[in-house]
Amino acid sequence: MSFFGRPSRTGQFTLQYGGHHSAYNITYAGRNVSLSPTLTAVEPMEFNWEEMFYAPMEDKRTATIGAIQSLTGTELASAEIDGSFDDLYLGPGNDGPFPTEPEGVLVSDLTKKQQAKVTAMLKAWVDDLDEVAARRLLAKYASEYDKTYIGWSGGTALDNDQTYVRLDGPSAWAEFSNQPGAETDEIHQHTIFRDETADYGWN
Repeated sequence: MSFFGRPSRTGQFTLQYGGHHSAYNITYAGRNVSLSPTLTAVEPMEFNWEEMFYAPMEDKRTATIGAIQSLTGTELASAEIDGSFDDLYLGPGNDGPFPTEPEGVLVSDLTKKQQAKVTAMLKAWVDDLDEVAARRLLAKYASEYDKTYIGWSGGTALDNDQTYVRLDGPSAWAEFSNQPGAETDEIHQHTIFRDETADYGWN
């Protein structure tokens, strides 16, 4: 865990917390907060340890699959992203640039129920922040649905090791990537959340 700058209610500073499958870069600048980039990953998806049951990232999994599976057959066909992804497009070691041409279907063209699923997907990431910051960011991202796209590649099922889902907006960028297990026969999962307007080191 590291701090860049002096923690302050009004000034700018960054809290950096990291591990192999957990990396947060949370920057505060007065009322503005960014958690970009944030990496969360896990293998296996569920496990027991010392007589306790754990399901890390359950909120992100459920919300992401719920959002992409809410699309109709026609919408899914339109939302398919060209190419295949065996990992994150903008994950560790690849900071960009962000694609200039978004792929997928426009969130504002979806029904209100489908848009609510997308909002739940975003909420699963921003809720890692405090309630006030999370609420403010969620409102910002939802206000940009007329320029936000959701797409997929490989598959849309939770148990498919090729499933890849992406949300690409003017600000919010989220990726959810299933891949074959590295240490087990279970699914190995990587996710990334970034803000294209407030990425790591933004001024």
